[in-house]
Amino acid sequence: MILLDYLLAAMLYMSPLHQNMFKEDPLKRLERYQSIAEDISEVVLQEESFFTGKYGKERTAVLLASVALNESNFDENIDKGIKRGKLGEVCIMQVMPGMKDTKYNYSAKYLLEDRKNCIRAALDIMRGSDCGGSIDHRLRGYASGKCSKQSNKKSEAEIRKTARNEVAGYYRFMYKYDPTKFTK
Repeated sequence: MILLDYLLAAMLYMSPLHQNMFKEDPLKRLERYQSIAEDISEVVLQEESFFTGKYGKERTAVLLASVALNESNFDENIDKGIKRGKLGEVCIMQVMPGMKDTKYNYSAKYLLEDRKNCIRAALDIMRGSDCGGSIDHRLRGYASGKCSKQSNKKSEAEIRKTARNEVAGYYRFMYKYDPTKFTK
């Protein structure tokens, strides 16, 4: 199977080019999707997967693309570091730079100098989460930095929405298009 082709198909399924037609030229967006898919594929093939078992690499790649879509909508300005998140998060995965006193103390410069650094950091944070259980619960650590529910109801609702959207994007594609359909 060619992971890159499968992942690009997933990205186009989750975020069709025509949805952003008035914001950006679809051909330019397609080139960026291709570049993002190449970077995610490369990282997933080199690193330990988030998922194990059959199609663990494919599932990990689609999940990373789903997170990137939810966090940044693959926005070019976020990808280049021109635009940042509310709390200063950077890159398409919206990683918080300078997470002091953690093993995830990445600088904004490191995260933005190569998109693969951003993707590696996000995958590392997801894998390193101490949150157990379902995917959406495990992603709580990525979305908020904590496994427990947030005391702020607005923040908790945003975390739930983020996890739900990430998981939904991943499941919608994986269940509709089994990786075996892309096997040569």
